[in-house]
Amino acid sequence: MASTPLENLTGGGNDTRMGELKILFIPASNGGLSHQIPLYVYGQRLLKESPGIRASFLLPGRDHQTFRQARVPVLDIDYSGSLDELLQKEQQCYHAWQPDIVFDDGNATTFLAKKGFPVAHITMYRAGMYREPGVWPPHYTHSGWKNWIKDHPLLAARAMEATGQRQIEAFTKVTKVVPGIPEIERLPPMWQADPSFFFCGPLLMSDQLPAAREEIFDRFFKAMKAAGKPVVFFTMGLAEEAAPVLIDAVRWMLQNGFAVISTVDPGQISPQEEAFFLHDPFCPMDYLSARVDLMIHHCGSGIYHYPILYQKPAVTIGTNCFDREEIARRLAHEKLSFHLDAAENDPDFLHAFQSALQLFKDHRSDFIDHSRLAHFHQRLMEQLSVHTYTLPIRHALENAGVEH
Repeated sequence: MASTPLENLTGGGNDTRMGELKILFIPASNGGLSHQIPLYVYGQRLLKESPGIRASFLLPGRDHQTFRQARVPVLDIDYSGSLDELLQKEQQCYHAWQPDIVFDDGNATTFLAKKGFPVAHITMYRAGMYREPGVWPPHYTHSGWKNWIKDHPLLAARAMEATGQRQIEAFTKVTKVVPGIPEIERLPPMWQADPSFFFCGPLLMSDQLPAAREEIFDRFFKAMKAAGKPVVFFTMGLAEEAAPVLIDAVRWMLQNGFAVISTVDPGQISPQEEAFFLHDPFCPMDYLSARVDLMIHHCGSGIYHYPILYQKPAVTIGTNCFDREEIARRLAHEKLSFHLDAAENDPDFLHAFQSALQLFKDHRSDFIDHSRLAHFHQRLMEQLSVHTYTLPIRHALENAGVEH
């Protein structure tokens, strides 16, 4: 089987001059794989360039074994608990392990915990991290705050406002890595000429499936090809709860000539529909994206890159998160995908969904602009091939200072 774009990536050279530099990677403490994978991938590519670097992760205890099985160093600290406990544990790491650089991805405490320590700071930046005044409806929030807002709406709103103000000020003092390309992950005007931002292209993993699991998917694709069924990959990510109407949408696809591989469980379906359906809550994204005919997704930071990497048509579904919505609308504007508003905003969502899928079925050749998709695919590959992963490291070290 031909290698994939992710498997071909080797980085930008072998830089052994970093010596015994120590980097501590800290994903968002409650972010799960969505924030762990980008830092893991960045770390692996960085080590290809600079094998002498010592890297370690600070993670919740439940994730230690998974990373250690992948031969990734993890500090022996259970990074979970209240915000105060997270602050104390992170500062304990700075005392004990004494990293030269801390590299976080959306971690709430790092901007505070590092104060008083001689540690350089890199953080992951994505478009839409801060709400632009007057742009989004009041009920839109950032995806990282969404679940907390359900339980503590007033407290969360005040915390977001305060955190946003503090972090915008702190943001100017650190090095930023952007997992994408400038044409999609656009910076606010105040930062467009800022040399502390480094675009590195998507931070995604290639999949290595066990033979038995790959055989299941392989049989499914062969059967669907023989049946003349277009295969749709449908996901709302790891954190987003699927609205009931989205379950209806999965069932509608099965009843109207589509085969579906989905992270969303439609519940009980007929034996006839079961022949055209696979449910897997942890679908192999890279593997499936290369093989399906259409992708339907929530426009999470990682997943929106897959249709571009494999030049596949896509439908994005809103979730009332302004960070995802900014990207989804930009992709639709560039004719790279078809965008639907969040189901809770549109009482006629199912009809809009059905119309989009029927349009794809009837007009596959011009459902999206394939020339534009090829252009953005080329830009992604160029960014991946030219980025040197040590550049942000050097910038962070050159501009480090102890904050008090």
